[in-house]
Amino acid sequence: IWTDRMSERKDAMREGTCMAVALPGGIGTMDELIETLVLAKLKRYSGKVVVLNVDGFYEPFRALLDHYVETRMLEPEDAALVLFPSTLEEFISLL
Repeated sequence: IWTDRMSERKDAMREGTCMAVALPGGIGTMDELIETLVLAKLKRYSGKVVVLNVDGFYEPFRALLDHYVETRMLEPEDAALVLFPSTLEEFISLL
């Protein structure tokens, strides 16, 4: 998707979707994931937010969300917006 700004690109990627899926990736993927989570929290994205946790890749992110909940910087129901399937079968069950 070619756009003038990254924010436009991310909006276009989410437009008309029912699920945002993050595969193991770099800092750009994390940016897209966090922005989508924030939009879901604000009820501006109604799809599922899914991270395919292959070989535990996203365990540090899950631990960070837990830390935010423990320190009361994030409500448990907002952390629960992110789903962490670790196998293809678990992912397919979310479809």
